[in-house]
Amino acid sequence: MTDYLWRSYWYNATEGMESRYWEDSQFTEIMYVTCSSSSNTSTDVELWKEINNWPDESRGDRRFTACFNGYMSHSDGEWHDLPSDKYYFEISDIAGSSWLDVDDVLVDNTLAD
Repeated sequence: MTDYLWRSYWYNATEGMESRYWEDSQFTEIMYVTCSSSSNTSTDVELWKEINNWPDESRGDRRFTACFNGYMSHSDGEWHDLPSDKYYFEISDIAGSSWLDVDDVLVDNTLAD
């Protein structure tokens, strides 16, 4: 991913923590770079579509494992065919751990990169 919509990080994040919201259509990619937790095995990222005055709609989750392989290692998940709307993601699972650190969290909504 060379360009991204926004960039952040997680420090001492827990299951259920949510990202900021963004406008999107068609495509989203989420990348984690350099992950650590007490178990150092995997984390699940779930993408949600915001629905006003109704429960939000899950667009599925992706399991990230490669980002735990050391400095600058990364995992990424892609979601395709998204309707135009507001989206966010949450940490839906941290395998066997109560916390998660991620040095870089990148979100991209451009399929071209």
